[in-house]
Amino acid sequence: MALADYSALILVAIAIIVGVFSSNGLGWSHPEYIQYLLPRALESGLRMQLTDFTAMFDAISFDQVPRIRILSYATTILVSKIRAFFLVEYGWYHPSMSLIWIPLLTVVPWGIFRFMRTLFDRKTAWVAVTLLLSTPGFLSNLILLFHPGKPLVFIFLCASFGIVSMLFQRYHWRTFALLPLLSLGALLSDETGIMVVAIQILALAFGLFRPHRIRTT
Repeated sequence: MALADYSALILVAIAIIVGVFSSNGLGWSHPEYIQYLLPRALESGLRMQLTDFTAMFDAISFDQVPRIRILSYATTILVSKIRAFFLVEYGWYHPSMSLIWIPLLTVVPWGIFRFMRTLFDRKTAWVAVTLLLSTPGFLSNLILLFHPGKPLVFIFLCASFGIVSMLFQRYHWRTFALLPLLSLGALLSDETGIMVVAIQILALAFGLFRPHRIRTT
């Protein structure tokens, strides 16, 4: 199919995303981020130090309850330090600016497109990605700065879809080995990471019933 068949839909999604980035009024920081996460992340000062990341094992200071969000806390520290740098050096940052934006806008569309492409034609895959990127559910990850745990789980989930789609096309043990690593990353980001493990198993089981789409050489 020609790009023109769905270019209008893609342009609308791009316009929505650009609109989110271009307006500070559309982004906001959750009060708990300001009250709990930010003070803990910047406890040692505005400059980034390796010792800062020892705090990622101190769940109580971030969440006031014991959690296993080690990657979430580490990401919070990194994001807070970078935001502080932009504020000090340039006097500006977007209210919800976060490193999470990068994998959300790269890994997520890649994983969904690869997986949808194994099920449908290219046009349908593009439409699915475009619709996802323009939904309130996805955009909320860009406009709300809070715990990065669930956005990280979503990123690991979409990466899993991409890896599973690669296994559908050609099995290789190195590719397969990425799945438990993605599951571990999800589990260390948020409790909902168990969903990634379950969906990986279901997706692989689905592939076993479609042997005509799997190449082993």
